[in-house]
Amino acid sequence: MAEEDNRSRYLKTKFGSSVTKHRADVKKGKATLSRSKSDIKKSVKAEVSKKLGLTAVGGLGGNSEGYIASNLKEKDKFFYGKEASKYTNEALKKYSGMHLGGNVYSKDAMNIKYGSSGGAMGSGDPSGIMSSIPISKKMQQSQNKFLGLTLAVLGGATPGVGGSVMRAVGAKHLSDATLTSGSAYNEYTQKFQTLQKGKKFTSTRNLFGLLGFDQHGKKTKKDTLGGDLE
Repeated sequence: MAEEDNRSRYLKTKFGSSVTKHRADVKKGKATLSRSKSDIKKSVKAEVSKKLGLTAVGGLGGNSEGYIASNLKEKDKFFYGKEASKYTNEALKKYSGMHLGGNVYSKDAMNIKYGSSGGAMGSGDPSGIMSSIPISKKMQQSQNKFLGLTLAVLGGATPGVGGSVMRAVGAKHLSDATLTSGSAYNEYTQKFQTLQKGKKFTSTRNLFGLLGFDQHGKKTKKDTLGGDLE
């Protein structure tokens, strides 16, 4: 009887040790996989940036073009999203388990490419490759022009306050595509760099700001002093 009890205790202890070891191995495996994904993202981003020749020209914002793809030609120097995506896919194929054949990539590959937020190119999400590649000033101007025109049309077809808000926001986007494009791009680069560090960013160039008010609808100090809204 005593022998059976000892054997039972031995088996329980051994089983408990096995379970503990298994859990530790799983935890270690997940940590290794996480580090591996991070390393892949970092390596691929560096490779894509190098192939694009991603460079900040003449300072960011203002009359400069900000980031450009210096290795590409003509307008592709300023509109390099298609190439960035292509180079990212090509680089991911080098890593085991990323490419499943044809145009199909694994879930891990897509998470590495677009990040945890699934954000667009240049969004600033540090967990993704595409979201960690900044857009050019011309790309931002093109986006603002599209948004401005779209909201102007929608605002014109929407009655009441809703339509007025859409038209006002649309006007801001159109301004950021032309007259205030320098200020808009400066803020974009600040936001991008802040998010890349894992920090939060609060915009001061919202609709209230452009009208000379702060977030609470009060006149700003800059407006009171007669400063330029840009």
